Amino acid sequence: MTQKQQFKGIVTSQKLIKASDPTLVLFKLNLIDSPMNPKHLIHQELVSIIARNPLTFLLEVHLNDRIIIYGHFNQRKQFVTERYLIEKHQTAEDELIANRYPKRKEY
Repeated sequence: MTQKQQFKGIVTSQKLIKASDPTLVLFKLNLIDSPMNPKHLIHQELVSIIARNPLTFLLEVHLNDRIIIYGHFNQRKQFVTERYLIEKHQTAEDELIANRYPKRKEY
């Protein structure tokens, strides 16, 4: 059995890599200075995949969110996320600016 680990960081990118069964989401986590992260991995980018409820992950987690992930490494040195916890969402202002509709034309 593989050893379980947990990391804390900021989501820098996310991508749906396989839309069929099982759906997979690949995301990159920039590890921050935290007691749960090993000192030699701080400010490194961790490539991680998630297969359990990946569409929920895409809906809940946005870029620049601070999250904690728990899981193990596979044979390809990818971190397989089993559980995640959102510690801090991006601010509401950033979200409103990103989702602003274009102005309606007046006829």
